[in-house]
Parts: sequence; C-alpha cells; structure tokens
Amino acid sequence: MAAAASSQLNLLAPQPGLPVTYYPGFLSQAQADRLFVQSLTQCRWQHNEIKMFGNRLPLPRLEAIYGGFDYQYSGVLLKSEPWAAVPFLDELRGQIEAATGFSYQLVIGNQYRSGTD
Repeated sequence: MAAAASSQLNLLAPQPGLPVTYYPGFLSQAQADRLFVQSLTQCRWQHNEIKMFGNRLPLPRLEAIYGGFDYQYSGVLLKSEPWAAVPFLDELRGQIEAATGFSYQLVIGNQYRSGTD
C-alpha cells in the first residue's frame, strides 16, 4: 500500500475556499509585545487533566477561556471567565471585530511553557 502524500498549507498565501485571512501588521511589535506580557500575567490559566485509557494525565499546556460560555472537550471542562476580567482581551476582540466584520463570543488560549509542553 502506498503512503499517503503529505501536503503543507501556506496560510500566508491565498487559498481558494479557505476561510482564513492573514492581516500582516495587524498589531505593531509594541502592541504584540504588550499583549504577550499581559496574557501571561493577567489571564487565568488552568492546568487541566485529560482521561486516556482509564488514566488521568495532565495536559501538556495551560488553558484559559473568556467570553461567558463554558467549553468541554474529551472530558475536560473549561470554565469561562467574562471578557471584562481581562480588559486587553476585550480591547483586542473589538479590534478584530472591526477588521473582520464578525462578532466573537469566545476565546480559548493555550500556553505552552516550554519545548517539552
């Protein structure tokens, strides 16, 4: 049996039918740096566990969720915080909504602390 060919998707190049738009320079370097630091210090990060093969294992990342809706996957329940809990996220949401014309109700963040996460 022949191995399936792999392909790489370039998100920076336009793709027919792909619902992704890349906005180069959407944030300045100073804004991006500020948001990075604020996300690390202000977001309420959760270290969750997942159940696999009858065992509970820590996920290899931290997770945060904002927007007023809880989210569950693979037995993991992410308890949402309100947008107002982290003003920079609400501000960023406003910028993204203005640029895209869409309304966003939820954001989930993953924090990988090192190359081993």
